[in-house]
Amino acid sequence: MSRLARIPLIGLLVLSGLQIGCVAGMRTSADRLRARLARSAATPDVADTIIPFELDPKYVKAAKSGLRPNMSRRTKAKALIESLAASSGFGVEYADWQTLPANEALEKKRGNCFSFASILVGLARAFGLRAAYAEFTEDVEEVRQWGPLSVRTGHITALIWLGARRYMSMEVGRPVRFGRWRIISDAEATAHYYNNRAFEQLVEAKRQGLPPPWSDAERALVIATKLAPDFYRAWNNLGVVKSQLGDTGEAIAHYRRAIEFGPKSTAAPTNLARLLIEIGQPSEAEGALTRASEVDNENPKIFYLLGMARWRSGRAAPAVEALQRAIALDEQFVLARELLAEIESDAGDTDDHQRH
Repeated sequence: MSRLARIPLIGLLVLSGLQIGCVAGMRTSADRLRARLARSAATPDVADTIIPFELDPKYVKAAKSGLRPNMSRRTKAKALIESLAASSGFGVEYADWQTLPANEALEKKRGNCFSFASILVGLARAFGLRAAYAEFTEDVEEVRQWGPLSVRTGHITALIWLGARRYMSMEVGRPVRFGRWRIISDAEATAHYYNNRAFEQLVEAKRQGLPPPWSDAERALVIATKLAPDFYRAWNNLGVVKSQLGDTGEAIAHYRRAIEFGPKSTAAPTNLARLLIEIGQPSEAEGALTRASEVDNENPKIFYLLGMARWRSGRAAPAVEALQRAIALDEQFVLARELLAEIESDAGDTDDHQRH
């Protein structure tokens, strides 16, 4: 395992500014999404492509028993939301790292926030309501460690349109106004599904002591990029997978595309820099890390890699400066301390040699 920190592989959300003009995304059908994939030749088995909000009619029939005739839009929406977790309804329980499509989540009675959103989007539309996936636009990202991987997670939800720019979210069951959410299209939501599943497959293999299924992850991420060509997280993650598969050129190209579509993200430039250092191009790596540090100057991993890139370029003094910054941000950062000690030791040896 390389001493270099493995930077985010997968993340659940793209946190970005409010975009209101996405109502058309509420009416995209599963068949239309499959047709898009067929045109892009993203997968030879388009008919088997999972569309996360697609529902078996038996679940629609079950939900109907909890609705009364002539219910208002608001009352119907609230009833559907309450049916998700209620023991008298579907009884679905929250389960972390379980990005399941609606049918599977209902069958297994578990799933994460994306799974709950998928069920609600499918049910709401089945009963004539306009519903869409949405991302939380406030800073709710959390960084979790999984072995050598740093994983950024966020929050995704479902909104049901009540009229006059008012929506009901699945969390509170009451009307909310725009300002905290960004509606995303069905295509982008399905891309999130494949993006998340790619990571979860790798996590499950690690848990079971099996070889990482990099090829399976690659197939899922290709589908994600075909569905949402500007989904920078999927491009970043595809770069990670390609790097693990030994395709350095493709990995670099994917990281650069991720940077193009996600200029405010630090994952892709950091991953790109790590790879460039590994293949002996530290000067190029320094450029990527400098940009990343301008976006996030509180991330010790960025400054650690910046120190390494500078040191590999023969610039010891700037390397020491970057490593000291990394340690100031994280006093327990062992790798940064070890590299700093190595650089200072080399400098001491050079001074002794010059004195002799």
